[in-house]
Amino acid sequence: MLEEFDRRHPRVDVQMRQFAFPDPLAGLGDGDVDVAFVRPPLRSDPAIKSAPLLDEERVLILSERHPLAQYPAVTVEMVLDEPFVARRAPDEWRDFWLGVEHRDGHAVRIGAEVSTVDECLEAVLTGRGIAFTQSSSQRYYARPGLAFVPVSGLSGSTVAIAWRQDDSTPLVHEFVSAAHSVRRSHGGVPAPLPARWGRQTA
Repeated sequence: MLEEFDRRHPRVDVQMRQFAFPDPLAGLGDGDVDVAFVRPPLRSDPAIKSAPLLDEERVLILSERHPLAQYPAVTVEMVLDEPFVARRAPDEWRDFWLGVEHRDGHAVRIGAEVSTVDECLEAVLTGRGIAFTQSSSQRYYARPGLAFVPVSGLSGSTVAIAWRQDDSTPLVHEFVSAAHSVRRSHGGVPAPLPARWGRQTA
C-alpha cells in the first residue's frame, strides 16, 4: 500500500509512526497522525472514519515450553484457567484480545500487563502468561522460544484503515484510495463496516 501511494505521489514523504497498546487509535484521536492502520473494535468516535482492509485469524502465542505448545490446535475452553498477558488499553480493545466474548462469563486470570509488543513477547517467553494475537505475528515476531497455536472457535481480527472525518487534506483521501486499490487487487473490494463498528477504529 505504501509502494502504491509512493508510485502515485513520488514527491510526498510518508513518515511512519508506531503506537503502544494504550492508544489503539494510533494517534488519530489527538491528530498526531493523518491516516492509521488500526484493529477494531474500539469505542465509537464520531470524528474518525474507518474501513476494513483484511481479516486474519487470532492464534495463541505461548512459550514453547508450555504443554499446549505441542498441540496442533486448541479451544478457548482449554485455556480458560491459564494466566493471560493483558494489554494496557481501553476496555473494548483489552477485552477483545483476552477473548472475553468467548469465555461465557469465566473470569480472566491476568499474569502480566503490557504496553508494547516487545513487552508482551517477553512476558510470554518468561512464562508469565499466554496471549491471543493475530496470525501474522508468527511471520513478523517469531523468535526462539515462542510457539503459535491455532485456536478453534475464536473470531478473527480485522485490519482497517482510519482517518479523521474533519481532515479535508486531499492526500489523506489519496492514501485511503491507494490502500483500497491494493486491497481490491489482492482479493476484492473491502466489505461494508459491521454496524457495531460504525465509525470505530483500533
